[in-house]
Amino acid sequence: MKIAYVVPYVPNLIRTRPYNLICNLAALGHEVTVFTLGHGAQDEKDVESLRSKVARVIYQEQPVWHSLWNSLLTVPSRRPLQTVYSWNPRLAEQLVSLLNVPGTFDVVHVEHLRGSRYGQYVKSKLPHMRVVWDSVDCISYLFQQASAHSTGGFGKFVTRFELGRTRYMEGRLIGEFNHVLVTSETDKKALLELAPPGSKPSPISVLSNDFEVLEGIFPDLTIVWNLTKTMP
Repeated sequence: MKIAYVVPYVPNLIRTRPYNLICNLAALGHEVTVFTLGHGAQDEKDVESLRSKVARVIYQEQPVWHSLWNSLLTVPSRRPLQTVYSWNPRLAEQLVSLLNVPGTFDVVHVEHLRGSRYGQYVKSKLPHMRVVWDSVDCISYLFQQASAHSTGGFGKFVTRFELGRTRYMEGRLIGEFNHVLVTSETDKKALLELAPPGSKPSPISVLSNDFEVLEGIFPDLTIVWNLTKTMP
């Protein structure tokens, strides 16, 4: 299987979920191309390390000021700031350009709310392309817990500004992709509760960080991902 794996931060031994998923998929014989972005010497070092494990890594430099500018421009909209923080038009164009080449990829795997806009962009350009969105967590649920237990400025900011936007967006996103992944049943339940009335959410599978087997996401393609936590 040929996988375009979009992750809005460079996978490494600290960011274990994408790193382990990517390395295990590659070890099982899948052809994985990682699309990612970051900034600074450490990210560049991690990219070079990743290149020894996968078919290809396409990396774009994303300075912090660029992410902050993205966020500022988004304030008047209904989008959560997280959905644009890691947005890089050049990386998005590189992704779609390669997807337009027949036979290059079978599926696009997009990680986190921060990466979701890349999945939306792919669907807007190539509606029939299969996209898996690994939301990881239900961010609305995390924000809700943080705001409930916080007495400082962060909790107030989340409650008044970002929580409503995030609920709205996550409720939409679970119906926009072919399949959704989360790390727990709690997150799955929280995401489903955000679905707009009358909408039809996509299938959601729980894939914990102690993953062993994920199979049948796309039965018509007979895709079976045997994912083990430890590299062989």
